[in-house]
Amino acid sequence: MPNAAIDYEKQEALNMARMQPPKARGLNVPRNGRAENFRVPPRGRADNYDNTNQEQENNDQANHSDRLNRARQGNPGNKNEAEKAKDLVQDAVNMATPTGIVSLLKHIDFLGDIPYVAAMGAAILKDGSDLVLIGSLPGIGTVISICASIFIFMMMLLVGAGEKRKMAMGILKKGMIIFAGTLLEFIPGLNFVPIETLTIFVVYCMTLSERKHSQNDLKVSKNESDEDDQEDA
Repeated sequence: MPNAAIDYEKQEALNMARMQPPKARGLNVPRNGRAENFRVPPRGRADNYDNTNQEQENNDQANHSDRLNRARQGNPGNKNEAEKAKDLVQDAVNMATPTGIVSLLKHIDFLGDIPYVAAMGAAILKDGSDLVLIGSLPGIGTVISICASIFIFMMMLLVGAGEKRKMAMGILKKGMIIFAGTLLEFIPGLNFVPIETLTIFVVYCMTLSERKHSQNDLKVSKNESDEDDQEDA
């Protein structure tokens, strides 16, 4: 009987212990729901993150973008028509001086400009036919003028095919000049003036001017690129 009472008391104590919540002893609860030794990296980066390489890459990309923009701005194909016309007028004025003439003659391509020689020959023959009155005959003169203009324009296309794509875009402008010269040939009295020869001369001077400014702009862009590379180094 006493043993039964003791067993009952032990069972009762065990049940009471189970019903009570557990007591945490020695448990270090972090304040504000955060462990004391927890450190948040600044700006979402780890403390041991080395951003030197990333900053260098960003600087390189920015410099490359700046060089690309300057190259595009300096490229003759990106110049507006006002700037191109200004360059042509300046070269035309400079042709009155020996220095200006030499600056254009330096850009003659003796092999690539052979079509211009053929075009100039056709223009001289056409203007010569006008002087001997063959080109002044009704119908015959018109056919000669049209055929000469078509041949000259085809020669311009051959030269443009050998040039850079952006420089070849000026072929349309030169074609319009040739067309205007052909129309002037149909005006009575003006057919005795060597308009076709003068037209080829103007077109060829335009081509030399485009080459000159294209090379100058490329040199400027290259020098700026070299300076940027030296600064990066």
